[in-house]
Amino acid sequence: MPGLVIHPRAASAGKLRVWLGVFNADEAPAEIEWDLDGKAASAASIRPLTAAHTSGSRTYTGIFELDDDAHGTERRLRVSAAGHQSASLDLRAVPSAVPSGDWFRVLLTSCYHQDEDRRGLAAQTFDNIPAATRPDLTLMMGDQ
Repeated sequence: MPGLVIHPRAASAGKLRVWLGVFNADEAPAEIEWDLDGKAASAASIRPLTAAHTSGSRTYTGIFELDDDAHGTERRLRVSAAGHQSASLDLRAVPSAVPSGDWFRVLLTSCYHQDEDRRGLAAQTFDNIPAATRPDLTLMMGDQ
């Protein structure tokens, strides 16, 4: 069964931007359904789903953006399409300003490549960060 994967992307204040991948599909889904905190939502297509070859199977990727009026509150985004497994993601928009007396946490990583982390240590490390201190912004930099 084709699967969906979503990852957060940097966006301006008041916006949620995600990368969407559709894997093992013969064609891009005709209709994508977005759900934000249990309510139907609409997403603008920043870059529509485009075909790409990955490991001999058909993959489609695109970038989408949703309005967010929750002012930095963590949100649950769920995406689904007929005939595809759904995917969900917890994320929050970057605030327009750091509130007085509050923190803005940045996680900076370097020289990471998924093929060199076969045991998934990077994901395990991130998952072990307590929810209360999770980064507001993650920058993955380096030569990869």
